[in-house]
Amino acid sequence: MTVHTFVAIHEPYRTMSLSLAAPIVLLKMLGWVEPTGEEEGSFLGGMPGAKVERTPVGTTLVEVPQPRRFYRLTVKGKEAPDVAWSDPLQAIYNYT
Repeated sequence: MTVHTFVAIHEPYRTMSLSLAAPIVLLKMLGWVEPTGEEEGSFLGGMPGAKVERTPVGTTLVEVPQPRRFYRLTVKGKEAPDVAWSDPLQAIYNYT
């Protein structure tokens, strides 16, 4: 089995490359990554503890810029087969 590692990513996702943003969202949906709780200031000036508030109507209010947040693989992510890692969308939606 391949060992997968991750580095820090930024939230909100529009501040980062789409080539990394979309897969991180998918990995969170699959439960393969979880936040470590560690944050550091971002190059855009986001400081740890920046607000992210969910509203009753389903929108999210985000203080911009956000800090860099670190994630780690979960047990589920470590046990996921290489085929699923190669196409997370297929793993979510089970299309053929």
